[in-house]
Amino acid sequence: MKPVASFLRDVTPPLVWRWGQRARGRLQVANYQGVTTPFNMAALHRGAFADTYDAAYPNDPAFRREPHIRRLRAYFAWMFAELASQVPGDYLAAGVSYGVMPKVISELTLKKTTKTFHLIDALRDDEDCGYCNEPASIAALFAGDPWVRLHVNVIPDVFPIALPDGLAFVQLDTSDEDAELASLPYLIEQLNPGGLLIADAYAWQNFAPRYDEIAARYGAAFFTLPSGQGVLHKQ
Repeated sequence: MKPVASFLRDVTPPLVWRWGQRARGRLQVANYQGVTTPFNMAALHRGAFADTYDAAYPNDPAFRREPHIRRLRAYFAWMFAELASQVPGDYLAAGVSYGVMPKVISELTLKKTTKTFHLIDALRDDEDCGYCNEPASIAALFAGDPWVRLHVNVIPDVFPIALPDGLAFVQLDTSDEDAELASLPYLIEQLNPGGLLIADAYAWQNFAPRYDEIAARYGAAFFTLPSGQGVLHKQ
C-alpha cells in the first residue's frame, strides 16, 4: 500500500493532492489573518501561550468575533520578546488598544524578569475605528503586573521617557505609520545591542521602504515575517 500511495503522490499535482487529503480529514488548514498553513499549529492553541491569549482576547470586541485573527501575530511578538529577555533594558509597546498582545508578553516573559514594560497609547478612539478609549480598563487588565507603566499619550510626543538601562524590546502596533516612522530614530538609539524591535504594519501596503530607509541610517535592517510584521535586530 505504501508504494502505491507514494506513487500517487508523486504523479498527482500538489493542489489536487492537498484537496484530497483535506477531504479525507488528514489536512487541517489554519488561517491567521492572511497566513494560511496546512502544518501543525497546535503550539498556538494549547499550552501557556494559548491560555494567556485566550484569556486576553475577549477584552477586544473585534477579537470576540474572530478569535484567531491575530493569534499568529501575537505568537511572533511573544517569540521575539522572549528572545530579547536576556538583553539589558526595558520593554516598550506603542499601540496598546485593548492590551491583548502586551498582556501575552507581560504574562509569559516580563513576570520572569526585573524589567519595566512601558505601554504607550492615547486610549481614545477619535475616528470610531474600534480602538479602546477606556484607560481604566487597561489599568485594570494590568493591575496585577507591577512592572507595567502605562503612558496615556502618543508616539513620538511621549518621548523621551525615563529609560536608565535603555531598551531590550519594542513592539509597534499603532496603525499610524507616520508616528512610528517619526519614533524609529529614538527607539533604535535606545535599543541595546542585541535588542529587537517588531513593527506590526511593516509589510502592509507600501510602508516597508520607509521603515527600511530609517533603519539603514543606523546600520540596521528589517526582516519580514509572513504575517506582515517586520523585525529589526540591533547588532
